[in-house]
Amino acid sequence: MEREFNNDMLTKAEAIRCIRVQSLINEEFGFLDKHKMKADFLAYFYKVVRMRDHKCRTAYAHFENFVHGKCSFGDLTVELCKRFRAYLLNADGLRHPSRRVSINSASGYYCQFRSVLKVAY
Repeated sequence: MEREFNNDMLTKAEAIRCIRVQSLINEEFGFLDKHKMKADFLAYFYKVVRMRDHKCRTAYAHFENFVHGKCSFGDLTVELCKRFRAYLLNADGLRHPSRRVSINSASGYYCQFRSVLKVAY
C-alpha cells in the first residue's frame, strides 16, 4: 500500500513540476500562460484586499457586484476596465443604496482597482 501511495504521489509531483516548468518557459519567451489566465481574479483581489484599508474593500465589493461574482485573469480586458469605471460613476452606494457613489469616491475605488491590477501584472 505504501509503495502504491508513493508512486501515486510521485506521479502527481511530476505533473505539478511539468506545469511549473511550462509556466516558466512561457514567461521567459513572453507567451501567455493558459493556466494563469484561468485563475480566479476575484480570489486574488480578495487576498490583496485583506491587507489593505476600507476603501480597497469597498472597491472589491463594487467590482464583485459588477462582474456578478465571476472573473478570471483572462476576462480582464481594457474594455472591462472601462465598463467598470462607467459602472462606478453611476453605481448606487453599498451602505445607502438610495444614494449614488460620489465622483471622488468612484475615483478612489477605481484607483484602488488599478493598483491591484498593477500588482497582479
